[in-house]
Amino acid sequence: MRGLRVALLLSAVLPLGAQDAGNWFLDVHSVTGTLTGHYVGTQGGEPWNVDLQNDLGLGSTGNKLGLGVEYQGPRFGLELSADEQTFIGANAISRDILIDGEAFGAGGTVNSRVKAITSVLNWTIRVFTSPEWWVGIDLGVRDVAVNIRAQGPVAAGGGGSALTGIVPGLNGSVAWSGTVPLPVLGLSGGLDLWENSLVLRGYFHTLENAGAHYNVAGADLRYFPTLHVGARIFANSSKLSIPVGSIKSDIDLALGQTAAGLGVVARY
Repeated sequence: MRGLRVALLLSAVLPLGAQDAGNWFLDVHSVTGTLTGHYVGTQGGEPWNVDLQNDLGLGSTGNKLGLGVEYQGPRFGLELSADEQTFIGANAISRDILIDGEAFGAGGTVNSRVKAITSVLNWTIRVFTSPEWWVGIDLGVRDVAVNIRAQGPVAAGGGGSALTGIVPGLNGSVAWSGTVPLPVLGLSGGLDLWENSLVLRGYFHTLENAGAHYNVAGADLRYFPTLHVGARIFANSSKLSIPVGSIKSDIDLALGQTAAGLGVVARY
């Protein structure tokens, strides 16, 4: 995965030297959002059966800082960004659940903490351009690193589909980390208005393979009251679905994520 990122970064950076004048952007932003989804089946040799909202009741812990750096030129663009979202839950579960082989029993309260770090490397090839607007093709990779921690009363009998209940006085805990790398493939477009004082970008990325699919849509608005410093507001939404029998034969995985934020951006 790291080798793929390096190769994509090099392929994106090399053409920049051949461009005419462009702009670099550096921004610091505050981001918040939601996380939904489920894991059902076997992953990494361990059984799973958990819904992030219905079972864990996850809620956002509030705004987190994110970073982004971009180059936007007349023919190419390069974007690198990283955002972190953290969610916590304290939910009395109504059924037995399984997280990486650990079984928590119905009727017990499970305390959980989930961190999702989203990293994006995106190269934009501008296909159609004018002084005020452009349309391009996006290529790259979007990686979501998920860390799940949970603790609570263990299930009697090791967990299952029936409401077996808990083992009194016996608690269990689990910590699991994994990544979901997704290729970036789609369209984007932008407007540069009022002599580049107002910069707007929108994008839609999608991919389907063997019954699995995902899509990401977002919008980004930047206002520059001065030449070099401005404000940024943005929002995006992503959905991933990997049913049993698609690209994986032993797990049904779904992940939905939204993010919205405000930031300060420097342009030079």
